[in-house]
Amino acid sequence: AGADNMYPHYLEELFASSSMHGAIIQGVSQMIYGEGLNATRKDLHIEQWLKVNDIFGDQSCLKKAAFDLKLYGQCFFNIIWSKDRSVVSKVHHVPAATIRCGVANDEDQVEVFYHKDDWSQQNAAQLAIPRFSTSDRTAASQMVQVKMYSPLSFYYGLPDYLPATNYAQIEADLAAYNLSSINQGFFPSTIMNFNSGVPTEEERAELERLVYNKFGGANNAGKILMTFNDSQDTAPTIESFNLTDAHQVFDYLSEQCSKKVLSGHRVTSPLLFGVRDTGGGFGNNAEEMKDSYDLFYNTVVLPFQRLLLDGLRPVLAASNITLDLYFTPMKPASFIEVDNLFDPTSAADTADKDASYNGAQISSAVEVLVKVQEGILTEEQAKVFLVQMLQFTPEVAEALFTEGIDAISQVEGEEAEEEAIAETQLKKKNSELK
Repeated sequence: AGADNMYPHYLEELFASSSMHGAIIQGVSQMIYGEGLNATRKDLHIEQWLKVNDIFGDQSCLKKAAFDLKLYGQCFFNIIWSKDRSVVSKVHHVPAATIRCGVANDEDQVEVFYHKDDWSQQNAAQLAIPRFSTSDRTAASQMVQVKMYSPLSFYYGLPDYLPATNYAQIEADLAAYNLSSINQGFFPSTIMNFNSGVPTEEERAELERLVYNKFGGANNAGKILMTFNDSQDTAPTIESFNLTDAHQVFDYLSEQCSKKVLSGHRVTSPLLFGVRDTGGGFGNNAEEMKDSYDLFYNTVVLPFQRLLLDGLRPVLAASNITLDLYFTPMKPASFIEVDNLFDPTSAADTADKDASYNGAQISSAVEVLVKVQEGILTEEQAKVFLVQMLQFTPEVAEALFTEGIDAISQVEGEEAEEEAIAETQLKKKNSELK
């Protein structure tokens, strides 16, 4: 959380003070959440879909978590167990800036998280919340951390735009400098010469510190300097000097900041966030605009969505939810089609066709079925294990309890027939094109 334990608030200040940086964070977070959480084949698993809606409510916690994941590189969920600790009852969002991590155990797992509204208040009380665990459900309230991996930080996630933070800071300082200059009448930079003798080194350092604190920095541009002297002979000499081609320097800095902030966020086209690039590019052609959104969605937005859903997978499994969840993509412009970005139906069909199970998976499935027969596992728990851990499709997991282990070979046989039909159709189409 930074050397002073306040790094999240530094990221908040950058978001609030850098116009382009803030617009990109806001835009990407909206793209991550999109039109909200959805599920493939939810009509076949209505009970599970109702559970999802009950746990996440109006999904505002997911929308806030998407924002935190982009801004901070991490987000936190407060998991509430049911009274009998059998299933997860509710999931709440917790602002990432209010959470600090405890010390990790020997397995590199953080056992406790600490919550406090304002970490600048050292004496304020903090609330300890244990990490989410299906094996230890003693505490009704537990915490899940979803973070982006970074070799630079073990305990906390770091934002994906980390290398561009300096340029976002420069853009913010340029804005503050220009605003201060306008408010103060564009008072020029100055050199001060003190003519009343040479003070000691300590006195010079102290005088320099006082002058810099009062008149230095972007927010002090244009402040009036006043001196008080015994006589005109001992008055300090103040010489003004102007930066050569100052407007060109500021224009160059502003242009460089824009480019670096955009590249830091991996933006494929500035037009996606309402910025027209003077160099043209994607902004000159609607087709190129579509391609840029397609690329940005698949390389930036979709990984964020998967990270968020993967982090919640253990929570869903604890409530026996095996639905294939996804975020419905938002449509940023009327001429951009989003159906081709992520087609959950085709993705599920492809997953089914590509599903082939090796000996280890089949052997493990047999062991799971035996444990159900012995009463060690319930059918629901076994189905969750088969889908989440052994990567079986929900259909195969369901069939295992109605048709036995032969369901695997039956599904694989049907898939082989479908692949053969598809291959025949493809060959026929190729021959017609020739």
